[in-house]
Amino acid sequence: MLFWPAVFSDSSIYAAQVEALRGRYRLVLIDGPGFGRSDVPTRPFTMEACADAAAEVLEELGMQQVTWVGTSWGGIVGVHFAMRHPQRVRGLALMNTPFDMPAGGPGFSDRMVVWAARWIGNADLYANGVARSFLPEAWRNDRPDELLAFTSALKANNREGMAVASRSVLLHRASVLPMLPQIKAPTLVVAGVEDQLYPVPILKAAAARINGASFVEIPSSGHVSAVDQPERVSAVLGQFLEQLQ
Repeated sequence: MLFWPAVFSDSSIYAAQVEALRGRYRLVLIDGPGFGRSDVPTRPFTMEACADAAAEVLEELGMQQVTWVGTSWGGIVGVHFAMRHPQRVRGLALMNTPFDMPAGGPGFSDRMVVWAARWIGNADLYANGVARSFLPEAWRNDRPDELLAFTSALKANNREGMAVASRSVLLHRASVLPMLPQIKAPTLVVAGVEDQLYPVPILKAAAARINGASFVEIPSSGHVSAVDQPERVSAVLGQFLEQLQ
């Protein structure tokens, strides 16, 4: 299995899923460029380049096929991976994924997020703002220690790297909706019921474009379901993996 996280996070968001699946599968955890232990990018990159980089990792590890698990940014890269390296895809789990782009291009809020990443990305104000966008209020109130771990991981990243990465993901990417009917691998699409960034109806409509895709709504979940509803996500992934046997 290969895990790629959301923008503004690293592979630690999958800690619960790793614990649940450890010993049953070989797990590859990737930190996207600009986050976690990955290099700091100095110029914008494409989603295609991310997909090819993942393929290079698998080649280095001697792994032929994987089930791809991606959250948000990770889901976008997963679609490109399925297009560019279909022989390596056993299954796709696309969670909280923004498949489309606005018709008029990125909005003001996304542009402000990218600008602020460069100048205040290591500040509490910025990290807490990302947390409010990604995670439901009830979860933030009930899990202060886990919230602190999430925001601390974000603040530990290089600001310039975050700015380049967020610009690449939020501003420069293209819609992957036209690619969805071409996906051949078994696919699971997961949506958070409380995801204000990419609501259930939008993701459900996107999932309908994928032949035979399963669609699952995670109650009480925001934009990073793997974090705020870890047990439910682990169970959904487990069921999906059983279907692939």
